[in-house]
Amino acid sequence: MIGKWLTVNVLTVLMILIWSHIQGYESNYVLLGKLLAQVAFILFLININMYFVFLLIRKSKIREVKVKLAKISKRMMKYHMPIAITATGLILLHTGIMTDAYWGTLITMKIFSGYLVFCDFSNFIIQFHTVWHLSFFLQYYPYLFITINF
Repeated sequence: MIGKWLTVNVLTVLMILIWSHIQGYESNYVLLGKLLAQVAFILFLININMYFVFLLIRKSKIREVKVKLAKISKRMMKYHMPIAITATGLILLHTGIMTDAYWGTLITMKIFSGYLVFCDFSNFIIQFHTVWHLSFFLQYYPYLFITINF
């Protein structure tokens, strides 16, 4: 099971790198934005894999495997929040760079779908331990941003 899990992770990263290489880039500025997105995705993948470690701990019937995975998860949890904050910062930098690079063509479907994902992500975040004013900001700011740009 761990072999399949690691294979899917490696294939996902390779597909993203190959697709990015095939697609090319218009300037070094856009290349920087793409690289930031790829690093952020890898950090996101590391964090999401913690869920699978916990799932394997729960589902495993062998005590040695459980103990070994518990030690791994204990080490990984120290870096969970720093990885999440770094990935979020990289995503915001990527958003800023790509918005600046494609300012004149923000209405294209790819960019518009990115805005919608950002709005959905913001609405997803407000469900988890946010104070009222932050919840209000996260819920309405992305839609205001889209309205101003179109």
